[in-house]
Amino acid sequence: MLARAAAAAALAEATRAADERPANARLSTREYQVFLALAAGRTLTEIAQSLALSLSTVSTYRARILEKLRAHNDVEIALYAVRHRLLGGAAPL
Repeated sequence: MLARAAAAAALAEATRAADERPANARLSTREYQVFLALAAGRTLTEIAQSLALSLSTVSTYRARILEKLRAHNDVEIALYAVRHRLLGGAAPL
């Protein structure tokens, strides 16, 4: 019983620590690539072509990015990138 409680406490702590990471740290490598391209103003079609992915796949990545960043549109994605200095040294707003 004590081991179960300790395991539950460790799991809760690990979950809490994961939630404290910046939202962009929760993106997969591919999601991060798409995120940077969206933040730079590239279209879904351009991103799909440059990464050799289908438009549907890029759209799915965009939906996941929006969810993970709690953003509502591409403008909020770009604003997040600028505020967190993820676009090559842009000043925070």
